Amino acid sequence: MVTRFMSICVVLAITGATWANLSPPVTNVTASQRTDGSKKVDIRYNLADADFDADGDVDLADFSIFTACFNGPSRPPAAGCP
Repeated sequence: MVTRFMSICVVLAITGATWANLSPPVTNVTASQRTDGSKKVDIRYNLADADFDADGDVDLADFSIFTACFNGPSRPPAAGCP
């Protein structure tokens, strides 16, 4: 399960970074170390440009818009896309 999640994150990060050759603005970055003894750190942040339908969250609806608009690496979005 973790491997599948990481693969999806990597694919989204790569396609998102190559889409229009711009990195989305990162805001509200926080980091906190877990107190369960695992020595893991949780990092949270907001990516403002990922909410394509402007409903306040990033979900499957936003991913659907992204996939419809993605026009290949280093190419502009398809016509009529945000």
